[in-house]
Parts: sequence; C-alpha cells; structure tokens
Amino acid sequence: MLFVIKKAAVFSTIITIFYLLNAYSQYNENELGQNILKHFTFPQNDYDTTFNNPFPAENDSILSAYLEYVETRSESTYQDTLPRHTPNQLGYTNALENFLTYGDTGIANILILGLDQGGKNRKRSDVIILLNITKGGKILTLSIPRDTKIELPSHDDEELFDKINHMYSRKKEESVKQAISELLSCKIDFYVTISNFDDFKRLLSLIGGVDVDKHVEGNLGIQWVRNRSFVMGDLDRCKRQQVFLKKFLEKSWEITELSDGFFTNIFIKLGLSMVETDLSIDQVSNYINHLKQRDFNPKKDVFYGHLPGSYERLKSPLYKDQELVYWIPDRGKIENISRVFKSY
Repeated sequence: MLFVIKKAAVFSTIITIFYLLNAYSQYNENELGQNILKHFTFPQNDYDTTFNNPFPAENDSILSAYLEYVETRSESTYQDTLPRHTPNQLGYTNALENFLTYGDTGIANILILGLDQGGKNRKRSDVIILLNITKGGKILTLSIPRDTKIELPSHDDEELFDKINHMYSRKKEESVKQAISELLSCKIDFYVTISNFDDFKRLLSLIGGVDVDKHVEGNLGIQWVRNRSFVMGDLDRCKRQQVFLKKFLEKSWEITELSDGFFTNIFIKLGLSMVETDLSIDQVSNYINHLKQRDFNPKKDVFYGHLPGSYERLKSPLYKDQELVYWIPDRGKIENISRVFKSY
C-alpha cells in the first residue's frame, strides 16, 4: 500500500486520496488499517467530528507516506513561461462592498499571513489576508496591501506611522493582529502564518496544485503569487492573490467533499503541520462541518475584495524623513467593510 502511495506522485492528488480511502475501507483486513484504527474514533455521521488522540506519532505510516508524496511533488520545478494576466482578466471583482445586502453575520475572523525574508533576518508579512466565516455559510476574504499606512503611538505631537508589513518584525502575529483590529475595528480570532516559500509549495502540493490562468505548483506557484509586474504593482498582486486563494479553496473543498471524516482529519493534520497557527484540528473540523451543513459552494459563496484606498508618497519620521510610498486607507469606504468583519 505504501508503495502505491509513493508511486502516486505521478498522478493527481485525487487519485492519491482514493488510495488512502481504500486503506480506511479495508481497515479490518490489513495491519496498517488496524494500527490507524487504534488511534481514531470515527465520526458517526457527517457532522460528528469527535475523535480521541486523532493523530499518533509523526512517523505514523499513512501520514509519513503522504508527507513524502507531498514533499516530492513540492520540489517539482516547472520550466514554463508564466502568463501575466491582470486581475480583471482573471475575473477579479471587489464583492465585499456589496455583501451587506445579504444580511449575514460572521462567526470567526482568521488572519492569513505570508512571510518574506527581510534584511538582517527580519521577516515581513508581505501577504496579509483577513478571512471571515459567516453564520450563513459564506467565506469573505479581504486583502490588505503590504504598504498600508498604520498609525503608531507617539509621546509628542509628531505623527508616527509605518507600513503594515513591518509590524510582524515587532511582535510577530500579535502586532499584525493589533494593527488590523484597530484599522477595521474588529476582533481577530485566529492566525495562520506561512513562514517560508517551501511550506507554501508543500501546501500547494498537498492539494495537487491549482488552476488559475494555467496549472501552478512548486516554484511556479511561488512565482505566480509574488508577481507584481503590473501597472498597480502590489495592489494588482493582492487582487491576483485573491483569485488564487479562491481557486485554492475550491480545490481544497473538492477534496473534503470526496472524502469522509477520516480522510478530512488527515488532510487537516497535514495542512496544519505546514503552517504556524493557533487553530486546532477540532476547530478547523468544526468550521468545515459548519460550511457543509449550509451547502457551502466555493464557486459562488466566496466573496473577496481589497482594502480601499490610494497610494501617496509621504516622508516618514521613522526613516529619517525618507519619502516612501504608502497605501492610505479610505476611511469612508472602510466603514462598510468593517461592519462585515465585526458583525458577530
């Protein structure tokens, strides 16, 4: 069975999933299944996620085999020309401003950070997305440009400010959470941090890559999400990342729909092992079940947008009055978006 899973690197992730499910369905007939069975209390129905000691040691056979498959696939190098489609060409529309018409409210705000390595080993959060799960079974995602201007405490009359992507180097996730909470007047419940490019590639390979304007995975996936060679630079990159995230959610949801609670828990475990987060397996399972109970469809139930504002050049006292480009939030337009993310 392990041999089959390892060889599955040449096939799609879906094929691999079927092999794993087959191992589960035959747990009474093979030693691997018996070992797995010792560590699980399987769900009694679609929405019962109770389980005991859900995952054994890290060298558990089925997890190790699939992790090896993911590792091999994530190292694949795609030598291909990367198309440079604009957000509009990819179908981007800022739908968050109209979401209030649904009369829905949120149940959790999850901060998603993607880190870049800054100078002198100082990491910056160059990808900042706030994800909201609603009571009605929708997902809302808001991109916050990395150059967004953030006010800092000052002990005199001098205005102090910085870029939001510099906040991570202060007190990591807590600094970014505080900055966004103040900006949007909302509570941040959890965070998910992708701390390096290798982990991002592993996450992509976990679901078999995604199809945007082409199939992207491995190093090509890194190039795609980091590309900002567009008229609006980082803003266009934020919009493209929203399109990418929606495709990622669609693919992940397809995988969980094809499986039962057994494989979904394995899928969650592997995903959480590739990020830094304060979310537990139980919490992620509960959110997935919440969406399933409400017939969530990622093709129509994901609403994305970006923080409204405009670029300005300002002299920053923090950087010896050097003139830098900042994204200045539009306070009037932010008010509606803030109501969506703080409505629970």
